[in-house]
Amino acid sequence: MFNKAMGEILTVYFLILYLFQPVLGEVFNVRSNAVEIVLNQGIAKASSLDNGYFTPEIVQEMKDQLRDKFFIPNSAVTFVGTTVPMPRGEYIEGTLTIKASPLWLFQNLLGSSNAPKFISRHQTMMSEYSER
Repeated sequence: MFNKAMGEILTVYFLILYLFQPVLGEVFNVRSNAVEIVLNQGIAKASSLDNGYFTPEIVQEMKDQLRDKFFIPNSAVTFVGTTVPMPRGEYIEGTLTIKASPLWLFQNLLGSSNAPKFISRHQTMMSEYSER
């Protein structure tokens, strides 16, 4: 009887892993790509002729885009970047970081303590801002 019960428990465990583990990896990958795309769009706006830096509106727009399209709460998003106008030829930098989603379904059972806690992307682009 113990062998049958243990066999059923292990079967259910591996079935759950087989069905749901790939979804967690895909969610992590989508969030990683989302951070990169949103930061690319934000730095393109920030380096434009009119701005020359990350305005509060650009930062808020990046956070809103992550919240609305990728369901990442604003509290999980951190941005650090150039907040003063940079003249043409200087570089604008920005780092966008979000809290990472779990990579393993049963983290405590598998002992995956080396899973990343954050997804972070860094971009640098030359400013096109010209003072008038």
